Amino acid sequence: MLRQTDERLNPIRTWGCYFCAILALDEQVYGKPYSPEEILRLWYKNWTEDDLDIESTVRDPQGLLDDLSGKLIFDGARGPDYQTKRDEWEILQLYNDRTGYKHFTLGDGHGRTAWDPILNSVTAREGRVIGKRIFRRKA
Repeated sequence: MLRQTDERLNPIRTWGCYFCAILALDEQVYGKPYSPEEILRLWYKNWTEDDLDIESTVRDPQGLLDDLSGKLIFDGARGPDYQTKRDEWEILQLYNDRTGYKHFTLGDGHGRTAWDPILNSVTAREGRVIGKRIFRRKA
């Protein structure tokens, strides 16, 4: 799984944490790694379709998922105390009170970071979970 800081991933590098976390989830669940070229193609396609903006903010997670394996469903945003079920995966939204930054990481199902799109990011280390994005398999 490529991290958003990979030099081959301009323009995703600065703001692409949620985008990269969704790709990492798809890779983890279905075992299909994405090359830098595929990631940039997916980013551009979803940007032109308005599923994400120029800063890589994902506006339509399901639109992005449909362009990946097509086998995951975005089941909505939940609060930080939501207990992820056995058949669900979580992407955590973190907030660092000291820096004021937000960040997304792939969760472990128990509200802890399992994979960080920015290796060892300050917000993942110091931040607190302020929300979860929940995903499950399509029926």
